Amino acid sequence: MPRSSITEIMSAFEPVEREGLLLSTPDGTRRRTLRRWTEQGRLISPHPGLFARPEYWSAMSRTEQEICRLRTLAKLHPAWMFCSYSAAVLQGLSVSHSLLDRVHLALPDGGCGRDSKAVRYHRFRSLLLPSHAQGVLVTEIMYTVAECLLDAPFRAGLAIADSTIHRGLLSKEALVAYVGAVTRNKQGAARARMIAQLADGRAESGGESLARAAMIEQGFMVPELQVEFPDPVDPTRRFRVDYLWILADGRRVIGEFDGLAKYEDKEMTNGRTSERVRADERQRESRLTLLGMPVVRLNSADLRRPALFARKLQAAGIPQDPSLGFPTDPRDLR
Repeated sequence: MPRSSITEIMSAFEPVEREGLLLSTPDGTRRRTLRRWTEQGRLISPHPGLFARPEYWSAMSRTEQEICRLRTLAKLHPAWMFCSYSAAVLQGLSVSHSLLDRVHLALPDGGCGRDSKAVRYHRFRSLLLPSHAQGVLVTEIMYTVAECLLDAPFRAGLAIADSTIHRGLLSKEALVAYVGAVTRNKQGAARARMIAQLADGRAESGGESLARAAMIEQGFMVPELQVEFPDPVDPTRRFRVDYLWILADGRRVIGEFDGLAKYEDKEMTNGRTSERVRADERQRESRLTLLGMPVVRLNSADLRRPALFARKLQAAGIPQDPSLGFPTDPRDLR
């Protein structure tokens, strides 16, 4: 291929990247070239017919990548209505990365669409109320959440429900009432209703919600969330801990979840660099130690190893009643 043609194709990435989108082309010859470059590892194809430069794609978090994919598809297909996990991530909910493998589209009764590795169609018999999120047509938030809770495994579902309340999109009461009403006689209804009842908007990240769900699964005492303490060095300042257990004998145990959101989520970093966040975390850790309470640190790797997760909490003396627990859904361990 002439160098001028290569330069022309590569220059096409610049305007779409400025919009936060992926490249697509109706030109068959160019599309074949882009596919060949993808096979050679020079490009990335996050969705059939969509392409990105590796350095552009890798600079985004997994959630940002999914939003980029969905916004590109919405620009190419303005009439598409996104639903389920696709709508949820556009509406700012905490959606587990394992649930972002396919695009979820609403299909009216009588509409045509065939599921594939990249797309899953959801057929609806009733008229859906349209909404918009990030300029994209999506299902209304109550329907989005109810549909997610009917399908999602327990841990992932609790993260979605927590974030719905945390972001002020629905109250706890509205969530419980709506999920209870629309899930009646549907597969997954019992789990969806349980998740709605357990949802807590005080959780500040998806990781915190996933860890709390893992505690519930294993029958551990559920902690209080986001409890404030005075800074032992500077009493005029206060800071919060992710979890606090108050045991029967009066002892208190602090729990902290160390997830990437603390370093990547713009709402949590407040404009700080990752280096600044890590430095602040180290100082915060030293202040926690001065409070004189044991601190249990949990992370994403622990969530994939239930036995290790349990041993950490058991070692800290957190009460457990295994009879209250239930098996972990394998989808939550991916």
